[in-house]
Amino acid sequence: MTLSPSSSEESVVLVEHEDGTATTLEKELPKSDEDAPHAVNIVSIGTETTGYAFRFHPERLQAILAKVPSHYKVKVVSVVGAFRTGKSFLLSWFLRYINRTSSSDNKKWYEQVDELQEGVFHWQAGKERDTTGIWMWNTPVVDEKDESVLFLVDTQGMFDHETSMNLTACIFGFSTLLSSYQVYNVDKRIQEDNLQQLALFSEYAVTAMEDQSETAPFQMLEFLVRDWQHYDEEEEDNVDRMEESMKEYLDQVIRERDVKDLQETREQILNTFQNIQCYGLCHPGFAVTKKKFAGQASDMEPLFLRLLDRYCTRVFDAVPCKQIHGQTITVTEFGNYCKAYAGLFAQGAKFPQAATLLDATATANTTNAKLTAMQVYTQGMDRTAGPHCTNYVPPQELQEQHELLRKQSIKAFQEKANFGNKQKILEAKNRLEEELSEQFTVYESLNNGRNPLLGLEVYVIPGLVAAFAYVLRWFTDATCSHTVCRATSEALHHTWTVVTCFLLIVGATKFQQLKAMFQRIQQAVGVLLDAQKEKKE
Repeated sequence: MTLSPSSSEESVVLVEHEDGTATTLEKELPKSDEDAPHAVNIVSIGTETTGYAFRFHPERLQAILAKVPSHYKVKVVSVVGAFRTGKSFLLSWFLRYINRTSSSDNKKWYEQVDELQEGVFHWQAGKERDTTGIWMWNTPVVDEKDESVLFLVDTQGMFDHETSMNLTACIFGFSTLLSSYQVYNVDKRIQEDNLQQLALFSEYAVTAMEDQSETAPFQMLEFLVRDWQHYDEEEEDNVDRMEESMKEYLDQVIRERDVKDLQETREQILNTFQNIQCYGLCHPGFAVTKKKFAGQASDMEPLFLRLLDRYCTRVFDAVPCKQIHGQTITVTEFGNYCKAYAGLFAQGAKFPQAATLLDATATANTTNAKLTAMQVYTQGMDRTAGPHCTNYVPPQELQEQHELLRKQSIKAFQEKANFGNKQKILEAKNRLEEELSEQFTVYESLNNGRNPLLGLEVYVIPGLVAAFAYVLRWFTDATCSHTVCRATSEALHHTWTVVTCFLLIVGATKFQQLKAMFQRIQQAVGVLLDAQKEKKE
């Protein structure tokens, strides 16, 4: 049975056998399909033999990130929850909502959906697992006005007989670390074990806030209760009242408890997430449970579709930009964080200690701070003396620009690298200083290549020799008629002729260089005149 979607570079298929074993098959996608919209497996999860170790695929993630400007802000909607509760199905509806078009017959966007099989996250009805690992949609949603980009992430289902509690915690943890809008997909109601999963991050939250962070480390958490059974019949025509019921339900779930450990769990969750919400979707209809169901909206319950419409609007109108320790993350920085977080689980599905988790975050943040600082320097120097510049900059002026941009670069680094091990931050700052000096040497070399006096000796010295020979010959012919003088005159004539021919040949073969040389001479004269004016002033 085929259970996974294809990746951008290869099709990764999990085949589950009757004896319970699983085999992963990989095959190349046709070239024409590589750029087609589809889900990409950015993190695969091993088997029991490998301790369910996470394997990060940086080249696949980079292929997605490369489609958008590197400085754009990142928004990530990730769906996590128990297996076979409709996570991929939900994400597929998200895609239909994002790509919706207006209808000439005034149909709702969901009424235009004839099927939900092509151009969506792979899903299927039934009881078998369908998604393994962590998947990302390969076509980001770009908002040019806001200069942000939205990524959709699907995760392997949890709480089944094949997934240990450690692996469940790791999947949930990785998804939470990546997302700015975490959808926690639960069945029928929010249970105590759902809350305990969230409490895993409480120690990290406390550690992070001790490290000068003023707010909870994670942003949006939304419980999406599937097959919601708490609506009254009279509410079915009033979606606003239904949403009020959802809020009341959440307040009831997280209200104070008399039992100490239950109350601690709730306090930990509130300290971990900045915003916690709840939404309920009723059962979509019995047609959805049949294996032949292909996503036809006409076969689904009208109330489910109405609630789904409201929910999609609710989510995508409120997705915040991803922030870590109060700093908004760019596309480039997001890639570095993904790599750092996946590395925490590379040796097996063991949830990392809070200090380890914070250290990985701080290390990635320091790396991003160094990259940002280098961009500040190189962008400024590129405008002054970069590869595309044509004007020569006097050395003193270039040195002054270097010092100015170096200070701005260091300031940018210090503003961003504001948490984590102080010694590691200092070491990164020292490396940055060294790289800035090395980079300045490159700009000096580029600028020297545009020096208007550079290479003039190739033409000036032979020219002076030819001129001297010509003048001396003229003087000899005018003042001396002796045989020796005539021989000297002929020798000077030959010298003048040879040098002149040499200059003509060089000029013919290097016309463009000569043209540039004359331009440099003009610049040199201008530089000298400016220098004289400055001295007079």
